[in-house]
Amino acid sequence: DMLNDMQYRKVYPNTMVYNVVAGTCERAGQWERSLLFFQRMREDGLQPNDYSFGAALRACEKGKQWMLANRLIEDMQHAGCDLSEAVLVLAASGRTQEAVHLYRQHLKRPPRPVEASQSRPS
Repeated sequence: DMLNDMQYRKVYPNTMVYNVVAGTCERAGQWERSLLFFQRMREDGLQPNDYSFGAALRACEKGKQWMLANRLIEDMQHAGCDLSEAVLVLAASGRTQEAVHLYRQHLKRPPRPVEASQSRPS
């Protein structure tokens, strides 16, 4: 695959590259592949950002992988990530009570500045 080819050429992907690949897979309906790229990013020692977690959560939603989604939401909370995407995924999947609970937690947290590494790739 593309990431193996990059590593063969001694070009190592960063978080942005993983985000683009995982997000593209998720939008193309390849939720399993999207989650594999998310896992590979972590195995490569890179820290997921808001966009990384969002793509992984949307992939979980498409694959109905709710136990994994719950673990990702916990990881997001521990990492101090924006929980908006998690709230949207939960609400869209009919998990309304969980979405409301998470939204209330989200509102209690102080706002944080947006950094370039946290923005969505174009």
